[in-house]
Formats: sequence, C-alpha cells, structure tokens
Amino acid sequence: MIKDWIFGLVRYRGKMLAAAAFGVALAVSLLAVLGLFVAQSSSTMTARAISAVAPDWQVQLVGTVDPEQALAAINETVPVTALQVVDYADVKAFTTHATGTVQTTGTGKVVGITSDYARAFPRQIRLLAGSLDGVLVAQQTAANLHANPGDMIEIDRLADTPIAVKVAGVIEMPNADQFFQIIGATPQVALVAPPDNVVLIPEEQWRQAFGAQLESMPQTASRQLHTSFNHVSLPSNPVDAFVNVTGFANSLLAKLAGEGVIANNLAARLDGVRQDSLFARVLFLFLGVPGAVVAILLTMLIVISGNDRRRHDISLLQLRGATSTRTLVLTGLEAALVGLTGAAMGVVAAWLIADRLMELPAGLAQSGWFLAAAGCGVLAALCVFLVPALLSLRRTAGQNAQQSLPVADSDPAWKRLGLDFALLVIAGLVFWQSSATGYNVVAAPEGVATASVDYKAYIAPAFLWIGSALLLMRCWSLFMKWGRAALSLALHPLAGIFTGVVVAAMRRDEGRITKGVVLVALAVSFAVSTAIFNTTYEHQSIVDATLTNGADVTVTGSLKVPASAALARIKALPGVAWAEPMQHRFTYVGNDLQDLYGINADSISRASEMSNAYFQNGDANATLALMRKQRDGVLVSDETVSDFQLKLGDTLNLRLQAGPDGTYQVVPFTFIGVVREFPTAPRDSFLVANADYISEKTGISPAEVVLVKSTIPPLELAASLRTALPKSEGLVVTDIGEATHRIGSSLVAVDLHNLTRLELLFAIPIVAGALGLVFTLGVSERRKTFAILLALGASARQLGAFLWSEALLIYVAGMLAGFGLGAALAWVLVKLMTQVFDPPPESLYVPWAYLGLLALVGLVAVAMSVLLQLRKPTEPLSFSVRNL
Repeated sequence: MIKDWIFGLVRYRGKMLAAAAFGVALAVSLLAVLGLFVAQSSSTMTARAISAVAPDWQVQLVGTVDPEQALAAINETVPVTALQVVDYADVKAFTTHATGTVQTTGTGKVVGITSDYARAFPRQIRLLAGSLDGVLVAQQTAANLHANPGDMIEIDRLADTPIAVKVAGVIEMPNADQFFQIIGATPQVALVAPPDNVVLIPEEQWRQAFGAQLESMPQTASRQLHTSFNHVSLPSNPVDAFVNVTGFANSLLAKLAGEGVIANNLAARLDGVRQDSLFARVLFLFLGVPGAVVAILLTMLIVISGNDRRRHDISLLQLRGATSTRTLVLTGLEAALVGLTGAAMGVVAAWLIADRLMELPAGLAQSGWFLAAAGCGVLAALCVFLVPALLSLRRTAGQNAQQSLPVADSDPAWKRLGLDFALLVIAGLVFWQSSATGYNVVAAPEGVATASVDYKAYIAPAFLWIGSALLLMRCWSLFMKWGRAALSLALHPLAGIFTGVVVAAMRRDEGRITKGVVLVALAVSFAVSTAIFNTTYEHQSIVDATLTNGADVTVTGSLKVPASAALARIKALPGVAWAEPMQHRFTYVGNDLQDLYGINADSISRASEMSNAYFQNGDANATLALMRKQRDGVLVSDETVSDFQLKLGDTLNLRLQAGPDGTYQVVPFTFIGVVREFPTAPRDSFLVANADYISEKTGISPAEVVLVKSTIPPLELAASLRTALPKSEGLVVTDIGEATHRIGSSLVAVDLHNLTRLELLFAIPIVAGALGLVFTLGVSERRKTFAILLALGASARQLGAFLWSEALLIYVAGMLAGFGLGAALAWVLVKLMTQVFDPPPESLYVPWAYLGLLALVGLVAVAMSVLLQLRKPTEPLSFSVRNL
C-alpha cells in the first residue's frame, strides 16, 4: 500500500510536490551557504588577527630572576617560533649638542634588544633612516633632539653618570602602546600612553649601562621575554582559540610560580575578535533567517493549496477503516518525500554555490552546516504537512469530504487580541531601550572566557517584521471589505464592464488575496532590507578603511624627510586624481604630547572623504568653512576637551617646534570645534588646525603626509608610487587595501561582498516565486468566477482582464508594502549597529539599480503566470457550471 501511495502521489501530484520541494530547497541552500559564510568569516578574522600580533606574549620577570628557567618553561608550554629578551630602563633625559645649541628632552626609556629583534618581530620596528645595526632613536625623540644617524646622544641615567651613544638609525614603533604596556597592572592603570622619548640600544650595551639599575632599582627597570609561537594548532573559531591561548598562558603562569607575569597580546586580540566574529551570527539571523522563513512560507502556500484534496484523501481513508496512525504515516510519507527531495536539492545547490560562485570551503569539515540546514528543511516539511493532517483527523469523514470547510464569521484570535499592535509596541520599546543605552553585540561577564550574542535587542526587528505583516493583513482585509469604491476605480481601466464582477470575486477571495499580498510583501522586504543594509555596510567599510589609511593611497614621511617634497612626482603618476599634503606634527597641550594635523580646509575633502560623523556638530562642510574663516582655529578631540575643560572660543596655547633650531615655542590657537575622528589620527587625543597658520608661526612649511585620491585600483597606484619613491628615501606608501587588512578582524571589516551576492541571488527567485505562486495557485478558486463569466459570454480577452486585474493588484500592493517594510527593517538594523560602524553611517545607502531589477523580476513573474493561465484550454461551459 505504501508503495502504491507514493507512486500515486508522484504520478498525480508530481507538479505540486516538485514545487513544494523547490521551496524547501531554497530554504535549505540559503541556510547552508549562510552557515558556511559564518564559519569562513570567523576563520578569516581569526587568521588575520593572529597574523597581526607580534609578539604573542610579553613575559615580564620579577626583579633579577634568571631568565633561563622562564625560557625553558615557555618552550615546554608552546611551540616557540620567536623568543627574545628585552630590557627596559627609565632615564632622566636625553641630550644632544649640535650647531652650538643644546637639545634636552624630558624623562624617557632606554630599551635593550638583540640584533635579531627586528627580524624576529618586524611589525615592532620600522626603519625611517640609517641602519638597524646599533643605537636606534624613535622618530619623535629624534625630532626633539634634532638627531640624525651619526650624531651622538647623551643618556642621563637615574643611578649613575651620563653615557654617550652614537645614533645608527631613526625608527618608528607602530605598536608602541603594546611594546611599552604596563604588565600585571589593572586595566585602568595599564591604559597609559607610551613614553614620549625612546632610545633602543644593543642588549650587551644595555646590560653594561643599566644592569646595576635593574638590581638596585627594580621599580625603574625590568626584563621581558617577547614570545611568539606556532598557531597551526589553534582552532579557527576565535572563541575556541581565545580559550586555548588563555589556557596556555595560565599553564605558563603556574610553571613560573610567581616569578613572572604575562601580557597575553594574542589573547587580547582574540578577545576582540571572538566578539567581532559573533557579528557574522547576527548577520545570519537578520539577513538569512527571514529569507529561509519566506521560502518555507512559499512551501506552506503550495501545500495549503492542496488541502481540499488532501482532506478528501483522508476522508476516503477514514471511510475504508484506516487508523489515525496509518493515515498520519501516509501523510508523513508525502512530507518526507517533499522534505528529503528538497533537502537533497538544497544541499547540492548550496555546495555548487559555495564552491563555484563564492569560493567558500565546502568539504567534510563543513558537513555540519549542510546537515543542519537539511534537517531544518525536512522538519519544516513535516510540520507543514502533518499539522493540517492532525487537524483533519479530529473531524469526521463527512466533514473532510466537503470541498471546503466552513469558515467562522469571527476574526482570528490574533486580530481580536490585537497581537499586531502589541508586537509593534514591544518592538518600539525594545528598539528605544537598545538605541538609548547603546547596543553591544556581545554579552559576556567580566573575566569569562566565553562570549555570546546579546539576542534580546533583536526582538525589535523580529517583532517589527512579524507585527508589520499582521498589521498589513488587518489593513488589507479592511480595505477589501470597505474599499469597494476605491478598488473599482483602480481596476476599471483593466476590467472594463466586468469591474463589478471582478471586485465581487476579489472580495469573496479576500483571504487568499490578503495572504498573497502579505507573502509578497514579506519576500520583497527580505530582499530590500538585505540590499539596503549590505550596501550601507559595504560603504561604511570603505569609510572605515579610509579613516585608517587617510585616503586611497597615503605617502608618509617625517619632519626630516617630508612627503611633500615628492609632491610633484606623486602628481605626475598616472591614476592620481588628487594629491593633498597634510602636516603631521607633535605638540604639547600642557604636559601632554599630542598629534597635530595641519590641513588645507579648501581641498582636504578632494583627497579624503570628510564624514559628518568626524565632527561633533555633525556637519563637515560647516566645520571646514569655520576653519577657513578662523585662520588660527583649532579642532580638539573629545578627550582633550574633557581633560582640559575647554570651552568654545578659548585660547589654546600649544608648544610647537619652530625655527631652524626646532626649539619649542608657544603658538596661540582659538578653540572652534570638537573633532571626534580624522583620517590617520589616533582614536584618543589629537588636534586639527590650518596648515598655513602652523607654517607661518613655526617657520616650518613641509608636510609629512600626502593623501592621494586614485582613479585606478589603489593597489596598482601604490605599487607605482613605491617604484617612484624608493624606500631608501624614507617614505612609506600604504593603500586602503592594507588598511582593510589591518582592521580585518573588526566588525566593519567583515567582507559582505559574497554575502550580498548570495542573498540578493536568492532574493530574486524568492520574490518571483512569491508573486508567481500566489497568483498561479488561485486558479482553482477562480473556477466559479470563470464559469459565471463564460455563462455571461465573456471572451478570452475579458477573462485576461480579470486575471491581469488580480495579478497587478497583488503585485503593486505587495511591492509597495515590501519596499516600505524592508526600508524600515534596514533602518532599525543600522541604528542597532551604530556602535559597530566607525564612523557611523550618515544615512542609508539605497541600491536603486538592484531594487529596480527586483521590481522588474516581480513584474515578469506575474506576467508569465497570467500568460501561462491564458494559454490553458478553457474548460467546457458544462463542466464549469457543474463545478458551481
């Protein structure tokens, strides 16, 4: 019997089963590929984060503990790839004697390193001039002392007489915050700026000069072991990798037995990434699950369209004495056939999309995602088929034999309870609370080595989606019931003399048409919200990278080797749209050394986008105009304003290097505004002023930085610039792609290009399927209307007018509602993610071309459905009348 039942289903209902299986396949393939994207994003962020950390650990020994025991413990704990001893000592000052003048700094640090350190940890030291072999002076220290390779520097030691050393090179320390961090202190104490004055000397020379200080004054000197180890064994998931690295560090601490403390740089980096990686899960929930839900709703629509026949089958089984269990088994076979077929199709489609279109790993290691998605598809199919079957088994065979079941006159429970209004109110309250307090993607107790997404904030968009769908259903039902005049007016151009019949038929089929409009709206809202959010996200990732790098391509020099000296050569290269010099000086605000950027307010925006979010007043153009008007105006960062209690209009006296001898002189500025972020600037304390005013007051006009706007791929222009500006000149060229890689583990750096292509690829068949199926599956309900029209002598053209009227009504109403709901969902999601973006987006970015394509695809789907029905042979009038 089971074999005959399956054979009969395939033979007589094959098309319906295939359509239902296609809906399941859509959901399964979408979930599977999105799962692969989540895994790949986490793995990519982990790999990028790990590659950017060096050293992984800074192990600070207690006092004069012999490092040999600690070295052995480290080698026993992890597979070491680089291990260096680094010594630190505080000093009173550095002094130089040149051209009859004496230059002296404040307190500083002298660091002892081996000759191999720069090769072991190349990210820590970047040579600007001279050689790495010998004494190295940090860039700002060299500027303060007017020191160049070959000059002598006097080091004023704390516990002994001064010593003199000869400068071999001038360097930059990109990770100075990490290199000079306070190890073992509380986070509040550890957040201090690196020393202003730094000199690095060979390790042996350091031990001779500062060994006694390490023994007698351990509070002013320390010894660290900088360690990196092999990361191959670390899990690709950042949460698991964080737990592993933390466990390794704890194991080492136990072996050191109180003789050392660890700055776990790798764990700190992974701590941020484990939170960031959960953003991919957020994307999965927001951008993927709605699409899968709509695909399942399409399957439900297909199944529901055959409910009358299915109830008739159950009635026959009941009359022949079939038990409820046997009936459920036979219905379950139909569900399993649809579910398993759809799951298999979806898995194959997901594998092809992942492997061929998105280049995602889709091997045995990722099989869990395929199995989970397939399981969801099969489960959904079982629910869609078995729930109506269970309801039918509660009725008698006679009731199930009726062509359609009587419908209760009362409204459904959700309408009577006002569930739609309740959901929208809750969504509004949750959104208000989350946006007011500042939503955090991750909820993790302090000190706990795990993290989880704070899902409660996602009640807002979820309830907004569901509540809006129910509200649309309520409003459309009311319109179909009370809006006869408006409906007649809208349909008269198509229906003509049959307008009254068409409107009456539509009102009779109010339930089906209302569900169709809502389903189309949900499908369109999925596509629209995905498109708008992804476009906004991708635009902000470019803004974020531009903020980090400064422009498409940036050329960086120093006061001694200014990038502006090469401005003519830069402008002459093909692909350069604009080259903008920008000063990057250092100034003392009180006793705090801060970055100062000198710009040309008239042209800075031609090289780098000036986002409104950079400035507290939210208006970049107004701020730049104010700078042009106030020549001595200065923009000050939030932190500096707070630290020094500044008010607009205050005179701010800054100490800047001036004149040929580079001595610090006081230059007055007028505080005219607050700057929150600026291209290439640090996140904490900095200032922005007019370059011409700085040049006039200091007598130093060169610009250390040149921002370059490119008309060709930045990577290509950067390569041309590196050829034109050899590294031996002391200039460094970076492009926006490098900046993206540097922030590659941050939330905004998640590459949504593939995800966007995937979701928009799925959105088109989902929208087309919704529009096509909603209309096509109503053919059985139209038989009575067609019979009446045929009896009245209607022609094929007049029947077509009837079909076009209904089709276009569903299309227009569903599209308009879907576009509105999708835009609202995208806006809510972007607002919730405001803290993720750096800087936050100024507005939503709408991909009009894609949305136009979506509308066109929907129109084509509707037209094809109508034309296919018009091509079907018209049933004989006697048969149509017999079905009345």
